[in-house]
Amino acid sequence: MAGAKFLGVGGSEYTALEVAIGLAKHGFEVFLQGIELSKPEKLIKLAEFYGIPKEELRGIGIGPSNKHGKCVVFNTSGDMLSGPSHIIYFHFPSIINPQVYYPGIKGFMRLGGTVYSLVNLLLSPISMRKTVLMIANSTLTANFIKKLYGIEPVVVHPPVNIKEIISQPVLPRDRREKYFLIVSRISYEKQPHKVLILSSILKKLGLRGWKILLVGARGRYSDRIIKELYEKASFRGLSEYIEIRTNVDRDKLIDYFRSAYAYIHITEKEHFGISVVEAMAAGTPVIVPKSSGSWIDVVNMDNNYGLGYSDYFELENCIKKIVNDKNTWIKLSRNARRRAKRFSRDRFHKEISRYTELVISKLTGDEERLRT
Repeated sequence: MAGAKFLGVGGSEYTALEVAIGLAKHGFEVFLQGIELSKPEKLIKLAEFYGIPKEELRGIGIGPSNKHGKCVVFNTSGDMLSGPSHIIYFHFPSIINPQVYYPGIKGFMRLGGTVYSLVNLLLSPISMRKTVLMIANSTLTANFIKKLYGIEPVVVHPPVNIKEIISQPVLPRDRREKYFLIVSRISYEKQPHKVLILSSILKKLGLRGWKILLVGARGRYSDRIIKELYEKASFRGLSEYIEIRTNVDRDKLIDYFRSAYAYIHITEKEHFGISVVEAMAAGTPVIVPKSSGSWIDVVNMDNNYGLGYSDYFELENCIKKIVNDKNTWIKLSRNARRRAKRFSRDRFHKEISRYTELVISKLTGDEERLRT
């Protein structure tokens, strides 16, 4: 996606990588194209960022296919600027005004997002003219697709790299550190300024010594956002409750997941939430927006797997419950890890390969019918 160039890498790039790995693993010849994937070294660097061994990249070519049109094109972002494709994997419907699912963006980001959605809208009839299969990454995204196109897409939840996390034991409650973790690309559309709201809740509840720890990848606007957060926190007397770490390595990120007292997802209407699953795999209780795919698909709208909130007061109550109710913490920790195992990489690789086989069968069958 073009966004990787400006906002930093995220779920779209990870999904592209996992689709390529899954198809190569199941015997397909694969060529991977992307703005940030022009050389093999960049592919290896991206894999390292997501904790994927470079050995798994075998069989993946970089750049356009050499099959002269005799291939299945798989668009892993849902971005219509990628051109026509046989299979589209939607993270979110790119032709919808971004304020629908990213209400926090303003100014230049808002203008750029609006232009982006309009261009995608204009290009969609061309980009989708040979599409055989639409896949959505969550029920939330699938509902958008159904409203837009009148088509019921297949739902295939994204892969989550939890193998290293679940190989380690769950740290018990009394060995956890006093911080609530947020893992997110530090970019305006992810609503990072909600860190200030969370910090104000800690202060209101008298949780001295506790922190909100924001960990994320840097993008073009990250330095500006971090500066704004620290300045506003200082002005409001919240500095002691906020800490920000950027571009940490995978091992350190896993340590953060395992040591956190709880994980809080701050992006409303987030289509899925890979970091939520990673936290759950570490046996870390999660608090997620009820407007998000994290609540619908990851937590399964079940307070036995995670706590949901829809406003400030529910969020405050969730934090109080996590801190004060030992039994709730233990229940969530135990159930979260079990639930997280449903979103493994192997499951995703098998599903993607199976649907690709079905598309190939349909395309081959159409060609045979044309010949006869």
